[in-house]
Amino acid sequence: MKFSFFQYRLLAPHSPGKKISWEEWFPEDALPAEYLLLPLDHFLQVFWVSREKPENGPVEGSPYLDPREPLNLEGQEAISRFLEIAAGVFNDENGVRYLERLHDGFREGMKRQSVGPILHRLFQQGILLHERVRQDTDYFRFAVSRESIFAELAVKLLGNTASLRVAALGEGEGLNRYLEALFQIGCRHFILSARAAQQYADFSDGENVTVYDQSSLLPMLVEADMVLAFPDAGQMLSGAMLKTVLGKRGPRPFLVLAGDKDELGALRSLKRIDDLYLFSPEELGRGIATNRRLRQEVAGEVQELLRQAAREFYHWMALEEHHRFAGILGSTPAMQQLFESMARIARSNITVLIDGESGTGKELVARAIHQLSNRADRPFEVINCGAIPENLLESELFGHVRGAFTGAIGHKKGLFEAAHHGTLLLDEIGELPAQLQVKLLRVLQEGEVRRVGSTETQKVDVRVLAATNRDLREMAARGSFRSDLLYRLNVIQLTVPPLRERREDIPVLARAFLERAARKLRKRATGFSAEAIDCLQAYPWPGNVRELENVVERGVALTLGRTIGLSELPRDIQKTAVPRADAGQEVVRESGELVSLKEMERRHILAVLAHCQDNYEMASKILGIGRTTLWRKLRDYDVGEPSPAPSPKL
Repeated sequence: MKFSFFQYRLLAPHSPGKKISWEEWFPEDALPAEYLLLPLDHFLQVFWVSREKPENGPVEGSPYLDPREPLNLEGQEAISRFLEIAAGVFNDENGVRYLERLHDGFREGMKRQSVGPILHRLFQQGILLHERVRQDTDYFRFAVSRESIFAELAVKLLGNTASLRVAALGEGEGLNRYLEALFQIGCRHFILSARAAQQYADFSDGENVTVYDQSSLLPMLVEADMVLAFPDAGQMLSGAMLKTVLGKRGPRPFLVLAGDKDELGALRSLKRIDDLYLFSPEELGRGIATNRRLRQEVAGEVQELLRQAAREFYHWMALEEHHRFAGILGSTPAMQQLFESMARIARSNITVLIDGESGTGKELVARAIHQLSNRADRPFEVINCGAIPENLLESELFGHVRGAFTGAIGHKKGLFEAAHHGTLLLDEIGELPAQLQVKLLRVLQEGEVRRVGSTETQKVDVRVLAATNRDLREMAARGSFRSDLLYRLNVIQLTVPPLRERREDIPVLARAFLERAARKLRKRATGFSAEAIDCLQAYPWPGNVRELENVVERGVALTLGRTIGLSELPRDIQKTAVPRADAGQEVVRESGELVSLKEMERRHILAVLAHCQDNYEMASKILGIGRTTLWRKLRDYDVGEPSPAPSPKL
C-alpha cells in the first residue's frame, strides 16, 4: 500500500463552519477506498491510501480549489506531515488549531466511512504522539500567538474560565481567532455583535451567546469579566465609557484587550486603576519572539519523536496485518473508536472503568492501556474481586502484618503495594463486598493503604483500572454499590462491544485463533471453508471472543485436514447456515412488469448495505466498487448518510 499527500490551494480561505462536500470535486472513482480530506485555511490537504500512486486530482471548474500543481509528498514524508498535524506541531502558532481541525475532519471521514484501518491506526498514533510531546517535552509550555497568550492571561488573572463572561466589540477574522482561543480554554458565555455571533458559531455550538445593540451595551459591559475591543468597534469603547463601566463594577478583575490605536492613549490613562488589566495586541506580541526561541530549544527533541513515529508506521504499513492495535484485533468502527479513546487516555494517570459483556476482552484492553502508558515498564497486577473469599480479599488488596489473623505468620505486601508506580486492574469490581468498597474509596482519595492488622499507612502511586460486566449505575441505585466509589472509578468509561456487533472482525479473529491453536496442538490446519466462515459470522456468540476462541480450538482438534469445515463446528453453530436465496426472485413486479437493471442494482446495493449494517467499507468490498461510488449511488437513491458510530463515554 502507498501513502500519499496532496495539498491544493483554495480559491478563498475556508471557514470551519462552512460545510462543503469536497468529494464532489474529484472525478468519479478517483478517490481510493481510504482517504481523508482536510481543509486548513488556504489549502485542502488530501491524505490518500491506495495500491498505486493516484493520477487524477480535482476536476477543473471547482469554485473552491485550484487543481493545478499541488504539493505532493509520498511514503514516510507524507506520514510525517499527518503526524505533525496530529501532534499539534505543524505550522507552529496554528498547531493546536490545526489539530482541532484534523479531529473534525476525521469525524467527518468516519461518517462517510472513508477512513479505514490504516488512517485509523495513523490517527491513533498521532494522538499518542501528541500526548508524548505534551507530557515529555516543554514544547506546549510556550504560547506563540497573541490569542493563546491572551488566553493564558485570562486563566492566570481571572481563574475559572467556565463562569467568565466575555464581551467582544467589533468583528472580523482577528476577533474570531481570539474567540476561538477563549472557547478552547473553556469560556462559554459571550456577549457579541450579530455578525460576530455568526462567526462564533463556526467553531462552537452557538449556545450561551447574548447579542447586544447600542442601548444594551453598557449594562452588559458592567457584567462582563473581559472585553475584546477591535478597530472596527468605532467609538463603542472610549476612555469615558470604560471609566463609567469601572465605576459601576464591584472590586473584581477586569481584563481588556484594546485593538483601537486611536483610543489606546485614552484607555492607558485608566491603567492605574485597581483591578484593570489593559493590553494591546502589540504588547501581547512582544512575548512571542521569546517563546519561539524557547520552543526552538526543544524542537529537535520533538522532531526526533516525529521521525521515529513516522519510521515505525511506515514499516507497519508494509506488513499484511493492519487490524491490530496494542495486541487487540479489530477493524470495525466501534473497535476503532475504542482504540482511539485508549490512545487518548493511555498516558494519563486517570482512573478508567472498562465495561462489557463477559468474554469481550476487557482485561486485554486494560493490558493495552498499561503497555501504551508511561508506566509500561512497571508492574501490571490483576485481581478478580469475585474469585477470592471476602476474608482473604482484603489481605490480597492491602496486605497484612504478622499476627493480623490466624495463619498470618509474616508480613505480606498487598497488590496495591506490589503495583507501586504501575497499574492495578480490579476485575469484576461489581463483586467487591460493601466493607471493602469503603476501604478502596479511601485508597483512591488519599493514595495510601493500611495493611490488615497495622495502624500505619503507606503512600502508593498506582493507576487503577476497573472492569465489570454488570451495570454499576443500576447497582448504585439499588444500594448494592457505593455511588461515591462509582464516581471515583467512572472518570473515563470504555465499553468493549460484544462480538455480535463486530461481525466483520470474526474472520480475522478466527484466523488468529486458528494459528495459535495449530501451534499449540501441532496440527496442520491453515484455514476455514467458506460455509464455516458464514456460520461463524451468523452465530450470535453469547460467550463473545472467549467462546469463539474455544470453538476454533475445538475445530483444530477435530479436523483431519488443513481446512475446518461445517462438520468440525458445534451443532448450534451449524444451525446458523443460511441457504442461498433464489437468484430470480423479485425480477418481476406485482403488475407483471419486468424490473429494470437500474432498479435491480438499487435493490441489491440497499440489500447488501442492510446486511452489512450500514458499514460502507464492508458493503463496497462485497459490491466490488469504491466507497465514494457507493456514497454517490446512495445519494442518487435519496438515502441519507449513515450515522457515526457511538462515541465512547468519556
